[in-house]
Amino acid sequence: MLKQFMLSVVGQDRPGVLAELTEVIYRCNGNIEDSRMALFGFLFGCLIQITVRSDQDLERLKTEFEGLEVEKGIQCAFFTFESGIQRLGDNSQPDPDYQIRVRGSDKAGIVYRTAAMLASFNINILSLQTHVDRSREPAFMDMCLQVSVPWELDTEKLRNNMGFLAQELNESITLSRCS
Repeated sequence: MLKQFMLSVVGQDRPGVLAELTEVIYRCNGNIEDSRMALFGFLFGCLIQITVRSDQDLERLKTEFEGLEVEKGIQCAFFTFESGIQRLGDNSQPDPDYQIRVRGSDKAGIVYRTAAMLASFNINILSLQTHVDRSREPAFMDMCLQVSVPWELDTEKLRNNMGFLAQELNESITLSRCS
């Protein structure tokens, strides 16, 4: 029976690190279903959704990654899906309906205030990227969210609330429909 889990990896960035991680997955009969990797300064962070065919493959994979932790100085965590295989067939993640872009001077609370406003409308955030450019004065923050909006939501009300939030934060917030 197929086993599915998430692997979280954080470590010092260097050429070849992704090849090392994926080689272990390949050698242990793992299949990468979904993944995200990003660099944060000198660190890389990676989330990988993996499927294996057996408990033995999963245990071998965990053992191999323990070796990489010691040998290469990376940190790994495994998260098992308790309810079986996720995101196959009709359980797939929805496509984003909208992209939201927040731009302006960096200050504490922008991500929180935006996420809280979206949660109040029952909007699911599918992905989030933030970047602060400190070479500018004041520091400039750019945030991009891909979101799934309930079909019954009054988007005009959402736009109005985004306008109020943009005014409170003194930021630019745009909402655009994904094609």
